[in-house]
Amino acid sequence: MTKYIIFAVLLVVITVVFASCVFIPEQPEPESFGEPLKLKEFSFSHSGTSVEDIYSFTLTREEAGLHFCAELNAGQNTTDTYIDGSALDELGVIAGKYRLDEWDGFDKTNSDVLDGSGFSLSMTLADGRTVSARGSNATPKRYGEAYGEICRVFDLLVYEYSDLYPKTLASDDICYFDLTVNPNGYGTNPTFSVRADLTENGGADISIKFTDIDEYSAEENYRFSGKCEGFPFGEIQALVRKYNVPAWNGLDAEAGDSANAEWFRLKMDYESDEEISAMGTVHPEGYEGFRSEIFILIINFVRENGDSFIAE
Repeated sequence: MTKYIIFAVLLVVITVVFASCVFIPEQPEPESFGEPLKLKEFSFSHSGTSVEDIYSFTLTREEAGLHFCAELNAGQNTTDTYIDGSALDELGVIAGKYRLDEWDGFDKTNSDVLDGSGFSLSMTLADGRTVSARGSNATPKRYGEAYGEICRVFDLLVYEYSDLYPKTLASDDICYFDLTVNPNGYGTNPTFSVRADLTENGGADISIKFTDIDEYSAEENYRFSGKCEGFPFGEIQALVRKYNVPAWNGLDAEAGDSANAEWFRLKMDYESDEEISAMGTVHPEGYEGFRSEIFILIINFVRENGDSFIAE
């Protein structure tokens, strides 16, 4: 009996010692989001090593409405107008979500970085409080997430209210067409891409790729780079008019859930030196119809004319 008692005691001791040696790390608390802030004014500026990286935006609530000012390309392009909508309320949601009021007083410079970027942010709240933060190659907590959402709001305002990008088109003579669609977001392999550059003899230098396109019934995915005759520039231009694609010009914005949204990039040049450029995960009016008809047009062109293509 004594030996059984000793064995039981040893078993209990071993169990306690073993349990004390097993370390279970404490799980960090998930990042929490704050409540929306009521804003009277929101101002954000960014600096970088290129002209395109130097811009500033200000949105102020005034008696006449929302006053929107933007300086792009190091001040080469400006917008100063009154706008409709709830953009300042959207910025208030972002400011609360990422607790931008807690950035107040942030003022840091990383002198170890010779080139890079800087930012400044200022807010005036409805209750009169002010928030100011700035940094050069140094940023406060959750800056990257907040920066992306702030830029999304202002990019859409520039697209809608600035005259930087003409929204009308006089010419119908396309000389360059480039469309890429990534259904799973930017940086993923494109499901569809087509580039066509009109040549002097009336042909085209083309690059076409399909990956898992439902309308394309071949067993293997299609990829071609080379030359062709009869590329359907005219049919594309008819679709450009049908879906008012010139109104998309200048769009460059990401949706709130951009990681799971379809990304596209469109670039078109005309012999009149006009151009249309749009990109992002925010889809303009008519996008789905235009994309679908372009898919079918290009796929049918490949089916009917692919044998005559000349590979590089």
